[in-house]
Amino acid sequence: MHLRTEQDVMRHWDPEQRTPLVSIVCLTYNHAPYIAEAEEGFLMQETLFRFEILVNDDASDDGTQDVIRSYAERYPTLIKPIFRKENQYSQGVPYGIQLFALARGDYIAYCEGDDYWTDPLKLQIQVDFLEQNPDYVITYHDSYVFNSSGIVEQHRFQGQDHRDLSALELKQAHPLSTLTVCFRNKIQELPPELYTAKLMDICWRSLLGAYGKGKYLAEIKPAAYRIHEGGIFSMRT
Repeated sequence: MHLRTEQDVMRHWDPEQRTPLVSIVCLTYNHAPYIAEAEEGFLMQETLFRFEILVNDDASDDGTQDVIRSYAERYPTLIKPIFRKENQYSQGVPYGIQLFALARGDYIAYCEGDDYWTDPLKLQIQVDFLEQNPDYVITYHDSYVFNSSGIVEQHRFQGQDHRDLSALELKQAHPLSTLTVCFRNKIQELPPELYTAKLMDICWRSLLGAYGKGKYLAEIKPAAYRIHEGGIFSMRT
């Protein structure tokens, strides 16, 4: 843990670039045993561009906030913590989409606090593609599902997101592995009628279909999706 300093992460960044090109958005709640692994996945990213890490904690009471603070103190330029005083999820507040409004980057990458990335070139590969292909709005790649006993599924949503998607397919809420996405920062708020939606990530991915197509990038190493009893979605049928 903590093998890279803040200067190590930033060593290839353009000194003239004052605002981040990518905003990493991380939502977390009672992820004390896992959040460090998520943070390390962000900090191992090797990029030529500036990025920021927005970590939103939804009033955890298990020590998650202490772990986040320790990382924010060590990486003050990179990590911007947000600590909710009251749990937003239990009140039906779509706090996740609120973070998009705070994101300064042209692109957003998403990963919840109990999952993690495994490829240090993930962001660079995804941003390079989006910069060179303005007709695409989102990129994504493989992930695998695991629990305390090991890998459960080698590929998440196999046969569904292992291909490119048209703009229409994105609008139709085609399933994607959320922890793998990097997309253009186009959606900063949801229409009010979608605020009660249970699967907020599907809503904003559908709205992104108005701006372009989806690209599957096979060369990126699979991200890790964790199943555990504290997971919001992973334990549902």
